[in-house]
Amino acid sequence: DVFVIEGVLGGYVTSGDLAGRYAASILKTLLQKPEKFKNYLNYPKKTNEYLFNYPELQKFNIKIEELPENAKIINKPFSVYEEYKEIIWLVTITFVFMFIAVVMLELKIIADKKFREMERKMREMLRISRHIIYHFNFRKQKFEYISEYASEILGFEMEFFYTPDASMYKKFMHKYDYGEVTEKIEEAAKNKEKSIKLSYRLITVDGDYRWFRDVANLIYDSNNNLSAVAGTAYDVDTEKRVNDAMNIIIAKTSSLQGLEYFNEIVKDISQILQCKYAFIAKIKNENEAETVAFCKNGELNENFTFNIKKSPCGTNKDETKCIYPHNLRLSFPECEMAHSLGIEAFLGFQMFDESGNQIGLLAAMNDKPMESGQIYENILSLVSKRASLELERISYINKLNDERERLHVIIKSIGDAVVVTDLKGTVTLVNRTFENYYGKKSSHIYGKNIRDILIFYDEITSEKLENPVDDILENGLTVSKEVSALMETDLGERFFIEDSVSPLRDFESKIIGAVLIFRDATVKRKVEEEQAKQERLESVGILAGGIAHDFN
Repeated sequence: DVFVIEGVLGGYVTSGDLAGRYAASILKTLLQKPEKFKNYLNYPKKTNEYLFNYPELQKFNIKIEELPENAKIINKPFSVYEEYKEIIWLVTITFVFMFIAVVMLELKIIADKKFREMERKMREMLRISRHIIYHFNFRKQKFEYISEYASEILGFEMEFFYTPDASMYKKFMHKYDYGEVTEKIEEAAKNKEKSIKLSYRLITVDGDYRWFRDVANLIYDSNNNLSAVAGTAYDVDTEKRVNDAMNIIIAKTSSLQGLEYFNEIVKDISQILQCKYAFIAKIKNENEAETVAFCKNGELNENFTFNIKKSPCGTNKDETKCIYPHNLRLSFPECEMAHSLGIEAFLGFQMFDESGNQIGLLAAMNDKPMESGQIYENILSLVSKRASLELERISYINKLNDERERLHVIIKSIGDAVVVTDLKGTVTLVNRTFENYYGKKSSHIYGKNIRDILIFYDEITSEKLENPVDDILENGLTVSKEVSALMETDLGERFFIEDSVSPLRDFESKIIGAVLIFRDATVKRKVEEEQAKQERLESVGILAGGIAHDFN
């Protein structure tokens, strides 16, 4: 500008630019509208403004911010940024937004890809899930979603579930369960509960029913009214039926024992596991086992003996179970039982006594492959434990009977008379010698009180004595005692006897009765009396001889 030249700082001066513009406007008015020229000259125009020289500002270190508002800077070096600042910012912001848009788009593409992959995996998991996962619109009475397993397990096409129907649940739920389930859902919704547990039966396409256990979540709308039910229904049909069957088994067999119990068990196992054969066997020796109950096609059959070593459980002596759900004959080519019965599957549990010795075997067998589920194994395990206790009990009873029979033989073979009583004095056992003394068989003696059938007297004074067993049963004598007395039976027979009475003890050394053992001493007494008489006569003879000698 002509007024702000080199060496001039600047200020409020006449601007050459404004003055030039004013002159140009006068010429334009003169040329275009001459009638207004005179008035235009009388109108004052502002030709001054604040102008400053940029080099001088730098020289005196004056900041542009300190200058008056709207001041112009001249002789300022050319700057692309200052010249095109607005364009540069516009372009920069445009690029930034475009970059952000590209990044966001890329992220969305990645997120969509991950979401689709996750959705695919989720749908695949839902498809292969062995549970019915569902979302049921309570208002529309239709399924918004139900997993494919519902179609697989119940047999209906998927369109059946997605068809709106006011009685959808009622259509394929057991009529006895529908009312209870509806009542529970309504009660839970009334109490604004979030979830409930349900148990019900759903109908299959062939008219049968399957049991399900459901964990249902209740969904409410903005007005807090029930709008939907979503949850997971677990197929528990096999478990339910097995549990019901086990309850029946327990109820039927709880009061049974011995062979009757074994027969019922094998029939029930055959029915529950739907197998052709079932048996309970006892171990006879190291090589052989013999069935005590054998079921074929639901009916009891003749028992048989088989080689335990060549059986499926012969190679697993230390294992409780021996499970072979298929290809049994290929696995055990030497098993005669498998080949003779045509067995293809074998589910067996070995039975042991409390000492760990194998005493038996419980098995379910079939002529075709069998399902080897944990539930079936649990049934066989439970039954085998109860059956092993019964086998052990029978074994103890047999041993006890053998011991009792041996004891009876020993007692009956004793030459002295033996009488055993309980704590009340009731006769529980006598031997043959006592029967001979008494003159009647044991069947006429058992149950009578010993005080009524045997009476004791003093052999010298003939006074009635206390029954020897009373010292034990009433007076608490804990050791044996020997007695000599005159005994009279309730039949009138009298004997001089020599006897001993002892307490009878159980396994815990508690007194549970008395044992009286005696022998007939009548002949012995007569012999002793004759000997005494002979000795007296000899003494008299010696005395008489001595007197006669003295007289001589």
